[in-house]
Amino acid sequence: MEERLMPELRFPEFSGEWERKTLGELGGFYNGLSGKNKGDFVKGNRKYIQYLNVFDNTLIKSGFTEYGYVSINKNEKQNTVEYGDVLFTQSSETMDEVGMTSVYIGNEEEIYLNSFSFGYRIFGLDQFDSRYMGFMLRSNNVRKKIIREGQGSTRFNLSPNRVRNIKCFIPSLPEQERIGDFFYKIDKRLELQQKRIEALKEQKKGMMQKIFSQEIRFKDDDGKDYPEWEEKKLGEIAKLQGGYAFKSEDYKTEGTPIVRISNIKGYIDIDSDIIYADGDKIPKQYTVKKGDLLIAMSGATTGKSGIYDYDSFAYLNQRCGKFTSTPNLYYPYLYSWIESDFFREQLSIRLIAGAQPNISGSDVESMKISLPTLPEQTKIANFLSALDRRIELEEQKLEESRQFKKGLMQRMFI
Repeated sequence: MEERLMPELRFPEFSGEWERKTLGELGGFYNGLSGKNKGDFVKGNRKYIQYLNVFDNTLIKSGFTEYGYVSINKNEKQNTVEYGDVLFTQSSETMDEVGMTSVYIGNEEEIYLNSFSFGYRIFGLDQFDSRYMGFMLRSNNVRKKIIREGQGSTRFNLSPNRVRNIKCFIPSLPEQERIGDFFYKIDKRLELQQKRIEALKEQKKGMMQKIFSQEIRFKDDDGKDYPEWEEKKLGEIAKLQGGYAFKSEDYKTEGTPIVRISNIKGYIDIDSDIIYADGDKIPKQYTVKKGDLLIAMSGATTGKSGIYDYDSFAYLNQRCGKFTSTPNLYYPYLYSWIESDFFREQLSIRLIAGAQPNISGSDVESMKISLPTLPEQTKIANFLSALDRRIELEEQKLEESRQFKKGLMQRMFI
């Protein structure tokens, strides 16, 4: 079957087939920094593009501020990055993330590339639109081709020799410019939406600081002040129940889900990365039901919490905790307090350093919490929940826009 040389979706003013070329035909490759040691990155005198700069950005534009710094001697020979260069990450822990690309369209006079990426310079750059190249190389079809060239078992690596034979499809320069400008404008809208979300999160953080420091107080429905807050130890109002020490032979491919520390992310997620157990022998205190407040007590997510929001029950794994509250505590209030800096500051003091951070149940129960009356707790939690819902709505809009862009990229590139 003859390969289709036109995209499914196209601007109406353009027609005709696109040109098929290998990357090796279109340009040449160069290496990033070489021969550098840790000391060269302590007090650097030159900017360089870091690995994550490449990984996270389709385009590195003028005004970009997240460069690293490296020491470069006067007569030292290193490759520099030029306008329009394509940058490839060459190593990744997962196959799907190998060979991520970014196109440099900044205006730095002298800038270098990190050691774990390589550069690609297009011959006759005036015949190519850099923004088109950036989006084309991140399109689904081209990403699949790049991923297939990754090699390795525990880490996946990519070399220029593997990339040079990748085929891509190039329209005329005017069509490149039209496509590049179109997706550039979409990305600008996505950036604005992301900034809107970040501003809302900062607003919520500021309100939490004022609320839990009692700079702001709520009034009752008659406009009267609520009683003064009481300082309590957390264990006085909410005991912490640890999880069950499951053995590897307890794990099943179906049954009752087990909530592990990896499932506690500021919310509880048992839709991915989940294992199961047959619960005939598991004591009742290790079950989790809808509405329970859980906390991670070990690993990178130590101190993260979330309210279990599933109708079916689950089991709680070791190194996870479940709060059991008294009638004077409104769970969502405690959840909001655990999200605050007042909890984080006490957590950092108690964290046990080691191969991975962890905290004991008694440490959590010894933390001090300022407790308003139940009606004021409810008002505080409802107010903060309303901010959360607003943030979630904006995040949903962002995700919908990302999916819209993804669908367009799949149809507008070959």
